This record gives sequence, C-alpha cells and structure tokens, in this order.
Amino acid sequence: MELLIDGDVVAYKIAAVCEEPIHWGNDFWTLHADAYEGKAQVDIWIKDVMDTLGADKARVFLTGRENFRAEFFEDYKANRKDTRKPMILSSLKDHMKDEWAAELVEPLEADDLIGIAATDPEVGYDRVIVSVDKDFKSIPCRMYNPDKPEEGVVHTSELAANKFHIFQTLVGDSTDNYKGCPSYGPVKAEKLMDGEDDISNLWTKVLTAFDKAGLSTRHALTQARVARILRHGDYDFNTKKVKLWNP
Repeated sequence: MELLIDGDVVAYKIAAVCEEPIHWGNDFWTLHADAYEGKAQVDIWIKDVMDTLGADKARVFLTGRENFRAEFFEDYKANRKDTRKPMILSSLKDHMKDEWAAELVEPLEADDLIGIAATDPEVGYDRVIVSVDKDFKSIPCRMYNPDKPEEGVVHTSELAANKFHIFQTLVGDSTDNYKGCPSYGPVKAEKLMDGEDDISNLWTKVLTAFDKAGLSTRHALTQARVARILRHGDYDFNTKKVKLWNP
C-alpha cells in the first residue's frame, strides 16, 4: 500500500503544537519553538500512520507559493494573507523535502498533486489518501482521516465525488474564501441534489440557482473551477498547463 500524505496539514499542525509561550516576568512574554523537536515529530507521525495502515510506501505532498486558481479568481485564499503562520512551518516543510522527498509543483496545491496521483489509472498500486481535509470527498479515492481513526479507510465512488464537487460549488468554502451560491447552505444544497445522479442535470440545476441569485453562468463556472481538485489528466507536467473543469 502507498500513502498519499497531505504534508501541508501535518507540517502546520506540528509546527503550531511546538510553539510555546514563555513568561519572563513583568508582563514580558516571548514565543519559542524547537525545530529539532518538530522535525522528529514529523518523522514519528509519518512512520506511525504507515504502521497503522500497513503501508510500505509514503509520498508526501506540499503546496508552493503560486496558485493557478488565483489567476482567474483573485480572492482565492486572500483571507489568509495576514494570518501569522507557525514559526517553524518552513523548517518542517524543508525537512519533509529532505527526508521524505516531499513533492511540490508550482502552481498546484498539495491537494491537486494528491488528486492527480490518486486517480492515475495506470498505477497498479493500492493508494490511500491521508488527510483531514473534507475537500478530498470530491476525489474518487480511498481515504484515511487521522483525526477519525475509528472510521478506517473510507472509499468514495466517482459518482459521490462528482456530486460532492457540485455540493461545494453551491455552498462555497469560507476557509478558501469562495462563497458559492448566495443563500445555499448544506441543507438547501442537499435538497437541490436529492435523488439526482446525472451530473449534467445537476449542473443545470446549479445554473438555475445562480441565475435566481442574479449571478451569471460564468460566475457559477468560476466557483466550480475553484472548488475542483485536479484529477489525472487535468494537468500537463510537460507544458505546465492546467485543464480547467468544464461541465
């Protein structure tokens, strides 16, 4: 079994946990973090999840500085620009590159690289995505959420993945700073999608919903493209071109 590990989440969580506030007296505080300890924790975490799942191989993926989504939707993740990142985050990512051959390809996110690898039909290898990110429900895959070990490895079919992508297009994602369709929360989106398994018909319903909200087909398509995690065939590693989603 080969694990496809979301290195962004692992590095961030460990880097945050390693930060320690110290009070020196007289209301003077400093924040410290031990990068050596953080690197050791990264190694332990990866080895532990490999042992838990009985994997003999692990690939780690990271996100770079560029992002193709921002090229057509400038507000993508703009809400994170002023957020302080954990002090040793870069050190832990560098460690992942050095010790675990972590893969990073501009202008893709780790999610995209994982989605592409997980859906490669030519790889005769049992692959499992390891991440806490709900967005991977939009990828036909086998996935393990380390925060919910009791669920084990969960399989998502292609139909379920395609429907979740439509669901995300409607409800948006405040974490990634795209709004979806106004007035559509999870309950209303599920109601619109209930009983419909034809993606073409679902997309027609999505366009109708955006139209009623006074928004264009172009706007709806932009939301869908932002929500879409790339799959095999959506990116040409030679030309470095992304094939944007079309209904």
